[in-house]
Amino acid sequence: TAMITRSRASYVSALDPSCPVKSEEPTTVDSLWLRLIDVRAALTARGYSSACDVVLDVVDPVCPWNQRAWRLSVDDQGVATCQPTGDEADVRLPVQALGAAYLGSRSIAAQAHQGRVTELKPGTLRRLSRAMSSDREPVGATQF
Repeated sequence: TAMITRSRASYVSALDPSCPVKSEEPTTVDSLWLRLIDVRAALTARGYSSACDVVLDVVDPVCPWNQRAWRLSVDDQGVATCQPTGDEADVRLPVQALGAAYLGSRSIAAQAHQGRVTELKPGTLRRLSRAMSSDREPVGATQF
């Protein structure tokens, strides 16, 4: 059996679901990233592409106030509310995955494909990913 021990790519789109973001020894990493400090404020302030009502189980050992279940409700105009809830979660994800989806650089669906996001109730992943999508591909420019 052949085993790949190393791979190299000169350019891989951040939106490519096959991009190996969980490499044990990455030599190329994104240079612009976001860490959500206040999940409620961030998800409420963001715009969305479609209506959605999901409960997110956010895993965040650094900011314990974020680590809980959040109900994200988005209306038909893309306006959201985000409230703590005791309801059963639909999707479980680390705050890092939520930050990547928040910026639009890596969809919830792509991160689920990579094993970083877990769908707990069928169908919710697709709705959340669609709601967080955009017609324009985001660009994380670091040179101004």
